[in-house]
Amino acid sequence: MAGRGIVAISFGDLVKLLILTFVLLIALHFLGRIAHVLLLFSLVIILAMMLTAPVSWLERRRVPRWCGSLIVIVALLGIATLLGFLFIPPLVEQTNVLGKRIPEYYNTLQLWLADVTQNRPSLQRLITVDDQMLGDMFARAEQMIRQAGQFVITLIGGVAALFIVLLMTVFTLVQPRPMLQGLFALLPKQQRMPTARALRTTARQVRVWVWSSTVIGLIVAAIAWGGLTLLNVQPALLLASLAFFGEFFPYIGPVAAAVPAVALAFAVGPITPLWILILYLAIHQLEASLLTPLIVSRRMRFHPLSVGFSLIALGTAYGILGAFLAVPALAAVKAFYTELIFKQRGVDERETRECANLVLESQKLTGGDAGEPKSNSENG
Repeated sequence: MAGRGIVAISFGDLVKLLILTFVLLIALHFLGRIAHVLLLFSLVIILAMMLTAPVSWLERRRVPRWCGSLIVIVALLGIATLLGFLFIPPLVEQTNVLGKRIPEYYNTLQLWLADVTQNRPSLQRLITVDDQMLGDMFARAEQMIRQAGQFVITLIGGVAALFIVLLMTVFTLVQPRPMLQGLFALLPKQQRMPTARALRTTARQVRVWVWSSTVIGLIVAAIAWGGLTLLNVQPALLLASLAFFGEFFPYIGPVAAAVPAVALAFAVGPITPLWILILYLAIHQLEASLLTPLIVSRRMRFHPLSVGFSLIALGTAYGILGAFLAVPALAAVKAFYTELIFKQRGVDERETRECANLVLESQKLTGGDAGEPKSNSENG
């Protein structure tokens, strides 16, 4: 019959489908509107995962959990305040000085380029720029850098948002069990233990990421500050701070931190940028060959493509906070994929490796596809 393959849809089913579509669109719109709130909540979860270990350690030593949570939070705030008093004033001062000296740096660069290209008129015309346009550009750059310095002060003064985040973190640390029990009650029985293992793995990976990024960042910043100071490239402390924070953004952060250092090195001399480039390459090699294997656990090793995609996707969607949460989000996705899909499907890792090798191995131009078994018709 002609209509055998046609599935009849009743009016009631159509209404239900339309209502479901409408509800999904409303939900997606709502999630889009509160995306930054969800990111802040994710930051609270990450802080709670990071601080659960010391709080649990104090609890095992008969310190009440609420008291241990307050001790850990107060200690963290004390360290942050001390570092702020030590480093924020010189950072703001160096930022303002950099804004004032940008035209001087540019004139030095122009003189060097003019000396290099004096026997090449075509190249000299290519790099010549209108002075009025340059004046406007550098005036705006100086204003932006000064505003950046003021933004740092404003950021420090945003105690209300920080207080809310820390207060939510304390509540999460003090009573994590009711929240987790409520989550597990929503899940089917067969999914509860895999979900618990995935959450435990994610928490461990987040702690490894925060600890390793902080330690490696401090070492890298100290080496960068020493090398920049030795080569007289200023502001050394500001550039070293960029190197520290760059460690929380794998692959992209260290490269972004090296660019302003190399650019400012032109104000010192024509050979200095080369030395600065060698310095940052040496730091990268030290990090890749020594610091990362010693400090970072194997559990945090992700494919560079997945890390880069997470950084670009979350950074494009939600800015610097999204890029900061890219690695924890990737750790959670990998943990849940392993527990809820990979293990439950009983995937044979040897078979998947063989399939990957079949795709990657070179194909012969004659004689059919290499490594692929022939069908019965071909054998006959």
